[in-house]
Amino acid sequence: GQSGELIKQFDDIINFSLGDPDFTTPEKIIDLAMEDAKNGHTHYTDFRGDPELVYEISKYYKEDFGLDVGHDKIMVTTSGSHAIWLVMEAILNEGDEVIIPEPCFTPYLQQVKSAGGKVVFLPTCEEEDFEINLERLEGLVTDKTKALIINTPNNPTGTCYKKETMEAVAAMAKKHDFIIIADDVYTEFSFDEPFVPMLNFDRGLERTITTASFSKNFAMTGWRIGYIVAPDYIVKTTQNINEGNVFTAPSISQRAAVHALRMRKELCPPIVNEIKKRMDFAYKRIKDIPKLSCL
Repeated sequence: GQSGELIKQFDDIINFSLGDPDFTTPEKIIDLAMEDAKNGHTHYTDFRGDPELVYEISKYYKEDFGLDVGHDKIMVTTSGSHAIWLVMEAILNEGDEVIIPEPCFTPYLQQVKSAGGKVVFLPTCEEEDFEINLERLEGLVTDKTKALIINTPNNPTGTCYKKETMEAVAAMAKKHDFIIIADDVYTEFSFDEPFVPMLNFDRGLERTITTASFSKNFAMTGWRIGYIVAPDYIVKTTQNINEGNVFTAPSISQRAAVHALRMRKELCPPIVNEIKKRMDFAYKRIKDIPKLSCL
């Protein structure tokens, strides 16, 4: 917030703090969403989301990850951040602890605190490629630990957690009975190998809640659209909370998301390739600057 105000005082500053791609949403998505709006998609949708979008989300998990996610386990939200806030409100009691690997996406802190929870930081370091150190993690678990946030590819470090790490974290969650909140926002930006969701290590959806967003993969930050994948009783709770909050996600944005998912194989690669090109460029430049290091 403060940096935003500060930036307005200068005309030659590039703001790298916000993850807002400089591309406009692909035109095909805009055109089809506009068409839908003209055809009457301007009303409240189902409480849990436009049925077509819920269907497409379920289909996406099946096609891309081989996961069976029933429609009763999906809820469309007004952005990925809203999804996380709803989840915190649904699962936290006063004083419950949420472990967050650090450095992290800063709004997590507010989302945990506003739901009465307490943030416990798990430091990660460059020497370990900003991976989760399992011993350090286990050392932070107490009887008040309710959840751990997993964000991979990570904002801001860029690290993609190894499969072994994710498997071990899933086992630890089971052993100590805590929930994993998988913040799956940058899924398309896993450059070395294809993205694997945390859900792959908890197929029964027993203790994993996924929050997701259309903002980065499809350059749709302004549409404010995301979703939750969780056990059905959690979804019932987030729905109840949301009825006193924004009620339903914007119908037109949900239509845009339907088309985005249907065309993902065609629309994501150009965005991802351009970002990768820029990343390589920035990496080479940073490596040549004395006293700066970069993974």
